[in-house]
Amino acid sequence: SIAVVMWVERESQNFWVINAEEVSGHAAAFYRALSDRPWILESPEEADEAFVEAGSWLYKNLIEPGLVSKPRKRELMVNADGLLQLFPWGVLPVEIPDTRPVDYRSVVYLSDHADVSSVWTSSMAKGQVAEGEKFGIWFFSSNEGLQSGKHEAHRLQRITGGQLSEGAVCTETSFKNSAGDFDILHIVAHGKRHEADEEFSLYFNDDEANDGYLTIGEIGALRLHAKMTTLSACETGSGEILAGESVYSLASGFAMAGCPAVVMSNWKVSDQATSNLMVDFYRGLFKGLSKSASLGQAQRKYLNEQEDALLCHPYFWASFTVVGDASPIRSGGNFWIWVWSVVGLSMALLILHFILRKSHK
Repeated sequence: SIAVVMWVERESQNFWVINAEEVSGHAAAFYRALSDRPWILESPEEADEAFVEAGSWLYKNLIEPGLVSKPRKRELMVNADGLLQLFPWGVLPVEIPDTRPVDYRSVVYLSDHADVSSVWTSSMAKGQVAEGEKFGIWFFSSNEGLQSGKHEAHRLQRITGGQLSEGAVCTETSFKNSAGDFDILHIVAHGKRHEADEEFSLYFNDDEANDGYLTIGEIGALRLHAKMTTLSACETGSGEILAGESVYSLASGFAMAGCPAVVMSNWKVSDQATSNLMVDFYRGLFKGLSKSASLGQAQRKYLNEQEDALLCHPYFWASFTVVGDASPIRSGGNFWIWVWSVVGLSMALLILHFILRKSHK
């Protein structure tokens, strides 16, 4: 069988055919080379070769034919099908040093040349943003066993001035009741399979009304105002691969609930690396970068600052990807004005406090 690859730019479009079995085989091999931690640690040479061979094949056959000139910084939105949805396209290698073992810090990735994001199929993105404007960032940290996640939520709350809920109050019921009140949702939690039906769920604290497992179906039934949801949890992009559709995952549940942009993970993530990555991601957003550009810069910053060669492997930093609207965060032109007004008011009150203290001495 064949697969059709279509490349569309503002002034031109191009398409070509390719062997579908070869695509699937290389996609599966590349995904394993990125995500199978035991294999990466026990057989690093094999994993390196799989990354080089499969990754290079995918880039040369799916990306390079569409480039009419040398890659330049651009926005690249990928609408993939089947196994090609399993990995973040920004980690495809463009140039790989000849040295072995692979120096992943020196690899030139697609994300170095493009701000890469993925798009939903129309059926997954059928939800509509609820009417009315909401402001504020909600950090919902059900952080049992996630010590770095706890620090992540606190650091992000200080940077953004958002509202933080953590620990025992983070029940499934409280999330369902309040998630629609915020412009940005950032969720630090465990992603797990529900024991009853094997469906992926976000694990919160339980209560009398709910069992603590927020399923894809329950997420899709919510009415959200959020312009972006960040799922700082494991495997939030994993799930059933539907023919001709986006993966039925926790992330797609938020799309069905009306959220136009989701930052999701493609495999189990490193707690510590994720914490640092998310802080830099939000700093980029605050500078006005697009979501895809901010994530790409945060990932490259992690690589450039990492001294441990093992921790430079994409397993530790490349799991996250932006799906949906990758543009800069905007909220009727007022959201960042509101955020910085809160920051400015806080500073003014602090200065006034010191002036009054001094005058009373």
